[in-house]
Amino acid sequence: MIKSENSQKKYSPFFEFLIVFLFSSTIVILLLLLGKNLVYGFSNITSLDSNFYIQMSIYPFQKFSDPYTYRILTPFLVHSLPLSHWTGFTVINSSGIIATGVLMYYYLKKLEFDTLISILGLVFFLFAPITLYLFYNIALVDSLSFLLFLLAFYAILIENDKIYLITLILGILNKETILFTLPVYFFFTLKNQGKTKAIKKAILMLAIASIIFISMRYYYGFTSHYSVTGAFEMLKFHANNHSMFLFASYFLTFSSLWLIALLNLNEIKNDFLKLSLIALPFIFLQILMATDVYRVLAITFPIIIPISLYAYKVKKAKLFLYFLLSILSLFAYLAWLSVGSYIYPLDIMLFMGIPLQVLVPISLLVLISCSILRPKFNIS
Repeated sequence: MIKSENSQKKYSPFFEFLIVFLFSSTIVILLLLLGKNLVYGFSNITSLDSNFYIQMSIYPFQKFSDPYTYRILTPFLVHSLPLSHWTGFTVINSSGIIATGVLMYYYLKKLEFDTLISILGLVFFLFAPITLYLFYNIALVDSLSFLLFLLAFYAILIENDKIYLITLILGILNKETILFTLPVYFFFTLKNQGKTKAIKKAILMLAIASIIFISMRYYYGFTSHYSVTGAFEMLKFHANNHSMFLFASYFLTFSSLWLIALLNLNEIKNDFLKLSLIALPFIFLQILMATDVYRVLAITFPIIIPISLYAYKVKKAKLFLYFLLSILSLFAYLAWLSVGSYIYPLDIMLFMGIPLQVLVPISLLVLISCSILRPKFNIS
């Protein structure tokens, strides 16, 4: 862990929040400005998903194609604003990313990371390729899904059932991926409060979640989207588009942080973070239902980013390995783009893919240099 005299200073909670909020807001505003000036169509393009969400923001209670039609929270909020639909999505989703960045800082602090590393985790999230993609394709619901998913994790961590329940309900109204937090809730409650309370609380949460989930489908109509046949068709799609599955999903989520997190699994000290791994199999099962694999896997950020940050607490010899892996990932990404194997225009592929892959090796290099040249910094 990096420690210094400056990192040990205590600030008032309000001042700390203000600094983190301004820091997160400034980065988001700069990214929006840079994107609009560097990338054609930035925050003004539509995909299959975003076309549906734009229509839902105009007619929020009308049935559209499933499963999009059940995800009403973000479109309804946009509909409620006295703004154009594009501006509304920009305001809601940018605010969601800013709030997620701020919450990420406090989540990491609660996981017992120090201030500097918590800020680094915030930066990793804001510069993650999928986050930058959400600014590019602004009319999606993923930004609020990120916020609610992280808030659910934070509520479980601090054992606040009221916040978790509210987050669970809102999460279902925005995107059903919030349900993947239920196993984490059960096992963390089981560990801290015993079997009887864990079962009772989990049944209550599951019952409420089921009522909301089924009610939405009763109102808009049930779907055959989640079926065995659909899963087989999606597997065929991935088999025929293996480059997207193998490369885009790795690079367009967290790149080298995947490998660093994998190598850091035995370094995890926090019990909650260990238990959070239970959610990963459920999240990865989404591959059977989604074409944009990188988007559905990005919801792992409250797990992958903290685990990867343990790299900044390990011995110097491992830091060189992580630095090498991050450099190799950067060159692999550039090599992939050089042969034209990209799924979006080159300008957005560079804009969304390069920042994190440069930040990771730079941060590791700074840590290595500090540990060698600055005696008052140390790695514990």
